[in-house]
Amino acid sequence: MKIKPAARWSAVALLFGAALVAPNSAAQAARAAQAAPVVCVAPVPSTTQPGYTVADPNCDTNGTPFQPLTDATGNPISRTYAAIENGAAYRMEVPLSGWNGELVVYAHGFRGNGTTVFVDNPSLRPYYISKGFAWAASSYQTNGYDVGQGVRDTHALIAQFTRVHGTKPRDVYMTGASMGGHITAVTIEHFRRSFVGAMPYCGVLGDAELFDYFLDATVTAAALSRVPLAFPLE
Repeated sequence: MKIKPAARWSAVALLFGAALVAPNSAAQAARAAQAAPVVCVAPVPSTTQPGYTVADPNCDTNGTPFQPLTDATGNPISRTYAAIENGAAYRMEVPLSGWNGELVVYAHGFRGNGTTVFVDNPSLRPYYISKGFAWAASSYQTNGYDVGQGVRDTHALIAQFTRVHGTKPRDVYMTGASMGGHITAVTIEHFRRSFVGAMPYCGVLGDAELFDYFLDATVTAAALSRVPLAFPLE
């Protein structure tokens, strides 16, 4: 992978190094403007995955509307976008003023094996907007430990952002937690020219070897403690 100038990596450090000191996102999101009432709708059938449904991207699973962040006086400081495209829900947000032309693409972690997919906000959402970054996130078309689908749907956000916002980002960063960290690593390997920097955190970067280790440790502990185990056939 081509090594970027020091200034570029300084931007990466500024962007992701604040994870431990970023302001409480829940508190700031609670101040989001509600200029117009948002009516949450029930999940709709997926157009790409039989048996799946896609939750309304305009609302969190608890019914909280996804609306722009606001300043201390209640005025919106960002513009939000949310929709369903190709069987996946997405959210995007851009600062109303001072956008630096850069986009952070966020990959969420493992969400079990349910058949309803949903999108949510990165925990650093307020930080991104305050520093001039736009961000985008996808629900993916599937749940389960499906890294390949996560890679495809997350990378597709870059072109989708350009279509929706009308402006192509100058630079794109990739980040994700847990399985999203795994998706981050695979995405930048497969699409090396799409990103100027990436930050997987708590990423499952050991792939199958890590799961093999967990299995071996569990079997050993069970044998030593004489606890019977039952394994799935597939």
